[in-house]
Amino acid sequence: MNMITWKHSDADLVGADLNKKIDIFYEKLWGWTLYPAYLMMKGGKSHDGARDVTSTPHAGFACLQVVLSYFEMIAKYVDGDMSDKSKESFVRGVRFVFPVVDTMPYFGSSRNVVGVSTVEGEHGAISQ
Repeated sequence: MNMITWKHSDADLVGADLNKKIDIFYEKLWGWTLYPAYLMMKGGKSHDGARDVTSTPHAGFACLQVVLSYFEMIAKYVDGDMSDKSKESFVRGVRFVFPVVDTMPYFGSSRNVVGVSTVEGEHGAISQ
């Protein structure tokens, strides 16, 4: 039995319907990425509530590193992409989660990410 989230094993996927798969995805993201990052910053209770977890001093950058993986993962899911194009996937993930960034100067600059096209618009170049 292999654990695939903090509370699900691979056996939970056998015969799982879409709602169960969504629950497993949520628990994997929450339990292995977002909640541990939160605990680093703020402290709190363990997953099962059995013990206190103290925050980690100066954990801000480490927490940021942990949660930044979210954007690449989302882009790879949306695109159905399993390649190693980490930079491109990260940028697409940020754009998917926060579409407003396309109106911001950095993303509209001439710095073009491989696989991301740039068009001229009213406010300069905007990457798509």
